[in-house]
Amino acid sequence: MVINSGNFSGNGNFSGYNTKGERIFVHKRQMDALGIKSNDEFKQFFAIVENKTYGARLDASGNPIPYADGKTTMTRATATAVFKTKEDYINAHVLDRILDAEVAQAVKREMNAVGIGSQQELEALIA
Repeated sequence: MVINSGNFSGNGNFSGYNTKGERIFVHKRQMDALGIKSNDEFKQFFAIVENKTYGARLDASGNPIPYADGKTTMTRATATAVFKTKEDYINAHVLDRILDAEVAQAVKREMNAVGIGSQQELEALIA
């Protein structure tokens, strides 16, 4: 998704927002990798986002410190990968698909080399 606005927290993490106004958490190290270190340097960027669940911090006794809503877990949209440009984002997805196709071709080639002619035969051997 496109992160088109946002701001840094005191600890360097970033609260990004997409065009729908949805908040996306971006780790400081990801922002560093983009070369964006302050609100003044913000440039639109692209991210792969997943909902991730986090546990509460623990007190000195090892007990969870509840969040403001009283819960001990929190789920938030979190950037799992960030990209400076749309082209970088697209290329990453293309490379993933190409890699999957190349792996499938290599498996098929090796199956044929050892005399396994079909996916069903392979599954029967490893079942």
